[in-house]
Amino acid sequence: PSSADSLRGPQYYASVLDAIRALPGVEAAGSIRDLPTRGTGEMRRAAQLGLPAGEGGVDATVQLQHISTDFFKAIGASLESGRDFQPTDRAGAPIVLIVNEALAKRYWPGENAVGKVLHAGSTDIQIVGVVEDIHQKGLSEPAEPTIYIHALQNMRAGMSIVVRTKRDPLRIAGAVRNAIWSVNRDQPIVEITTMEDVLGSAVARQKLL
Repeated sequence: PSSADSLRGPQYYASVLDAIRALPGVEAAGSIRDLPTRGTGEMRRAAQLGLPAGEGGVDATVQLQHISTDFFKAIGASLESGRDFQPTDRAGAPIVLIVNEALAKRYWPGENAVGKVLHAGSTDIQIVGVVEDIHQKGLSEPAEPTIYIHALQNMRAGMSIVVRTKRDPLRIAGAVRNAIWSVNRDQPIVEITTMEDVLGSAVARQKLL
């Protein structure tokens, strides 16, 4: 977003997503910093979150992804336990997290991670949900332990928007573009593509070989 919109970043993205969700045929819309297979977000040392070190005392790392409400619904990922982020999980409310199965199994094998508390400095952060693993590096690589934080509570600029529709995705692309511009006519849109093409690009080398 532009510098002016960045000042109200969380509300700006919420307005953009609301405009897209209002389009006919849209079933869900959400955002994430890095699309699946296109990046691992930010990396954090496990110790920074109060998690134990890895094998041999080597500090493990976890991925941190910033997402909006309804991202999992838009991408088609299932919550295994707990709840999704809600609009009430915003600035001023207690910070909450969702973790993937890979993280839950690594640190709490045989237990339910919902209700567990991580520690970032003096801040206690509760886990409210566990989502199935989403592959961020590549489809052939195992999913890494990942933490999801609600963008309304911790914003990052440069988000990728995911839209689930009953129609041919590319036929609704123009309407999605116009919905974004209805909020900010000057908003650059870098790329519009389908998740089928995104995932196809991720396995293109393997297919060639």
